[in-house]
Amino acid sequence: MVIVVLWKILFPNTTEVRTDIVGFISIIAMWIVLDIAFIVLEAYLFLPYLLYGYYKNKYPEEYREWEGKTQLEWYGEKYFNKHIKGTEKEEKIND
Repeated sequence: MVIVVLWKILFPNTTEVRTDIVGFISIIAMWIVLDIAFIVLEAYLFLPYLLYGYYKNKYPEEYREWEGKTQLEWYGEKYFNKHIKGTEKEEKIND
């Protein structure tokens, strides 16, 4: 019952524009609801990709092993030669 009364106050069946305080408050309320809906939609769409990128950046060696790539394939030749080759991070392959 309360919802119906609020609906009738905010959205009357008249064709005229509400210029009183109720009309102003309803515009502000609709703006806030649309902002919240937009934030929820963005979080729903982008959060999985952001989490995947975050954990792939945080645990690169575990993801590299999980995907079955060598260090050279994963990091690229330039980065591998500069930061990994000759350090304890380099993986020794016994052939």
